[in-house]
Amino acid sequence: MAPSLDRPQTVNEFRDRPVSRRERAQKAKTDQIVNHVVGNPLHRDRERRLSVTDPTDAGKVATILQRMNIQTTECRLGGKIEDSISLEQLQDIHDSFEQGGEDGLSIDEFKLVFEKILGINNAERQIERLFKKIDTSADGFIDWDEFCSYMQLEYAEKEAVGKRGATIKFVIPAIQSHAAHREEIIRLRVLADGNLMTVSKDGQMFCWKAKDLTIDKSMRLGITEDRSKCWVTDCSIVSSMNRIFAFTGDREILIYDSVSLELYCRITNFESVPLRVHCYAVPLEGQIIIILCDGLGCISVLSIKRLADTIREWKNKTNDEIPIVTLSEALGSSTVKFFRWKAHDDWVTEVYS
Repeated sequence: MAPSLDRPQTVNEFRDRPVSRRERAQKAKTDQIVNHVVGNPLHRDRERRLSVTDPTDAGKVATILQRMNIQTTECRLGGKIEDSISLEQLQDIHDSFEQGGEDGLSIDEFKLVFEKILGINNAERQIERLFKKIDTSADGFIDWDEFCSYMQLEYAEKEAVGKRGATIKFVIPAIQSHAAHREEIIRLRVLADGNLMTVSKDGQMFCWKAKDLTIDKSMRLGITEDRSKCWVTDCSIVSSMNRIFAFTGDREILIYDSVSLELYCRITNFESVPLRVHCYAVPLEGQIIIILCDGLGCISVLSIKRLADTIREWKNKTNDEIPIVTLSEALGSSTVKFFRWKAHDDWVTEVYS
């Protein structure tokens, strides 16, 4: 079929054709965006091409890459081909545009250039989509100026999205929270004097006066002498012995003095993490019996007679201010007994006295 004679058949005829009102409006909008991002195009020669070897143009190219967060080495920011162009590859693309003639590169030439320089295969559809995005005049050719303008407009869009994502909105007025705990409360116990104790998993412990629920004392459990922190899984206070027993996710027991709130001893290297515990005291013998339940459904019983003397013995052996003993080392003392057996098919959620 012969082509219609009233349609432009060549590139020059296409460019010299009458421009519709819609095309003029689109061009004005595009010029406004380009003017905002890269400056007024009227202040430079339209046919002048950027040269990577020219110091002035190289600075412009480097600015494009810097603003688009493209490093001098190849990087991958996403699924777009244009996001993986390095500075060296951009120079090769520029040279290909220079060799392409006055009209620039056709879509087939553009495919060959990108496949060769970027070393990509089976990406024809992506390259075609990129070509159509750049070829705003739909004349089948794109030149170096159009390519650079597209890259800068891509940056402007990414920058706008980034700014919107980085915007922080504050709800006014601010809501004040008077909660003492910032993490989940894992233990609530009634103390011997009728007051309450709460412990959260970050190790924050508060003792509350029962009459008005004001804080009587507080301390941070789970912080060892080297200032390392660990999650607290459960806690128990034995008032008759002035001891606080904290159990952590590091498979250890931390023993504190409930009067001075100082760390007294650490027993480490249990076979599993104790999740729920209960402590019994035999004050006349200075004995503490600790029942530990874990996530494997096992129940363990740790018995320590003459607790104060035993810890003092460990302290003398280690020459440490705060003795740290493993479970196997603790069992070397005649006053320490440990029993463990499988009782449940799933983890134990509570121990009732």
